[in-house]
Amino acid sequence: MSSDKSDRFRLGVTHKAEKVWQYNNNKDLFTGWRKNYVLDNYDAEVDHIVECQVGQNIWDRVFDGRRTTRGRLAPVRDIWNDLDNLNNTPMHINRKKGDGFERWLAGHEHDLRSALRYYDVASNHCIKIVTTFEDTANVLCDSLDQLAVEKSLDLYAEFACVLADWRDRA
Repeated sequence: MSSDKSDRFRLGVTHKAEKVWQYNNNKDLFTGWRKNYVLDNYDAEVDHIVECQVGQNIWDRVFDGRRTTRGRLAPVRDIWNDLDNLNNTPMHINRKKGDGFERWLAGHEHDLRSALRYYDVASNHCIKIVTTFEDTANVLCDSLDQLAVEKSLDLYAEFACVLADWRDRA
């Protein structure tokens, strides 16, 4: 699920598991299952709602070969790894979700739901994953737009626009 490039966006988030449960009201946003049910029945993982592969895909499109610095990537990476973009979910759902995102980003499916169904994600979970993705993408876009204003750098606003485009195609 992780590629070398998406690792530019991925920070260690396992240590945030308890904070993520609290932030999400002790619920897995992708399944609707309560914390105790997930932990009693599955190996849970902290997952990025908007996958790191999406961030890397956008970063590559926005920069399109232009030179940048790690300093410009760092605040985006911080937004990507914040509680707003994290969920605790069973490992098997996380893996299928990651595979679905990769399939969708590669253009093999026209929407995220179809890509998730390709990997046999249950329909009710697909709907929750897509809805959670759309809601979280809105939050990330707002954070990126605010960053653009704070840093006086249109790059972050452009990043938000491309993320909004992916959201609209979900």
